[in-house]
Amino acid sequence: MEAKHLLHHVLYHIFIPFTLPGNAPYATHLYGFLYHAGWTCNPFRGIQLTLGANVRNCTPGCNFLPALLRIIYTFPTAPVARPGYSPYLCARMEMSIDNYREAVLRYLRRTGAGHLSARAGLFDMDGVLFDSMPAHAGAWERVMRRHGIPFTLRDGYLNEGRVGSATIRGASLARCGRDVSTEEIRCIYAEKSRAFNTFPPAVPMPGAAELLRQIAADGLFAVLVTGSGQRSLLGKLQAAYPGVFHPERMVTAFDVRHGKPSPEPYLIGLQKGGVEAHEAFIVENAPLGVAAGYAAGVFTIAVNTGPIPPETLHKVGADLVFPSMQALASAWPALLKTFRTVHT
Repeated sequence: MEAKHLLHHVLYHIFIPFTLPGNAPYATHLYGFLYHAGWTCNPFRGIQLTLGANVRNCTPGCNFLPALLRIIYTFPTAPVARPGYSPYLCARMEMSIDNYREAVLRYLRRTGAGHLSARAGLFDMDGVLFDSMPAHAGAWERVMRRHGIPFTLRDGYLNEGRVGSATIRGASLARCGRDVSTEEIRCIYAEKSRAFNTFPPAVPMPGAAELLRQIAADGLFAVLVTGSGQRSLLGKLQAAYPGVFHPERMVTAFDVRHGKPSPEPYLIGLQKGGVEAHEAFIVENAPLGVAAGYAAGVFTIAVNTGPIPPETLHKVGADLVFPSMQALASAWPALLKTFRTVHT
């Protein structure tokens, strides 16, 4: 393995995934180092599964060389170079309390609301509550190509939030110049669902449970708003986050006619939660989901858990961008105080 590949694996799959919110300066340094080396995240997560709990619980600098060497020789996949992605900027962006105040003021001026009285959090599922996007993107790539539709892992991330039929039809029209029948869509999506289940099971996103615990303790409630119809993940929701998401406050692919970036999913989420747009906030990770939240008139927080440039999330309407759910959970007390004290 070349030295630059080794560097990639060490930084992205060992140090960064296991840094905690209290180690933010250390994580920021590593993101910057990796960015200036010209490398970005390989979306395949096999390395993390191999390391096990002993390494996950280690602090930076501990002795895990034997485990590292096993990984290097059993997982030789090279990283993906994408020069436009700046994880260093993402780690530095929006971490100041002053930025929270300015973001809330911008939102209030844009929407004409007098204040942001957060009563509910509207949460996307994939890439926010579960680290499931590598499996989704991999399944889409595999099945689309099998049906003669060019589709990349990046396409999987960029299409996150669309209902499956729109993803299939859009890719076929854009890449092949032809529409697909209802039966083709049904077959492709069924194959994609089966392919998804061949990947390692998606685990809860680090930091998500802590954030949900905090918002419940602060008297807020959660609403699920996802474009997913992946029943295996929906079934895991209650096990991973018991008592948090109730069926009457869930919006899935089965509830909408127009998926993200249409505001419809989030407008339905507001309705099911019994709140107005200025009484809620959204947590999203994908450009289409962020655009949907912006169009719905809701304060939208992006968590950059995938290989999307943070600048892209800002451009499509994110009011704040955090580098992870852990970072958002750490910032929550200050953010909630800002919500409740800033008025126009």
